[in-house]
Amino acid sequence: MSNTLATVGNWIITDEEIDCSKVLHDPNYVIPVDRLLEVGPGERNQVYDWLVHFAEKAISKGDIYTFNTAFLLAATLWELPLDVQKLKNSMLMQNEVL
Repeated sequence: MSNTLATVGNWIITDEEIDCSKVLHDPNYVIPVDRLLEVGPGERNQVYDWLVHFAEKAISKGDIYTFNTAFLLAATLWELPLDVQKLKNSMLMQNEVL
């Protein structure tokens, strides 16, 4: 059983995952620790894909912006090695999608 570390809006950060089920209305939609910093294919190979992926989904901008905070907090709590350039690229691409 995972322990809740933080809640950011509708996003729940545990020691194992970010639970996205409240936002996406799917009880199985989670982002495991080992997948948070995945980059995308093709032109997305220099962006954190989750940040762009959620911008493309039909969820509110508020939930997307709250996810940005949850993403950064989770990466910090899990002590993941964020790449500043990829983060910048992700935010710019996300803004284009929105």
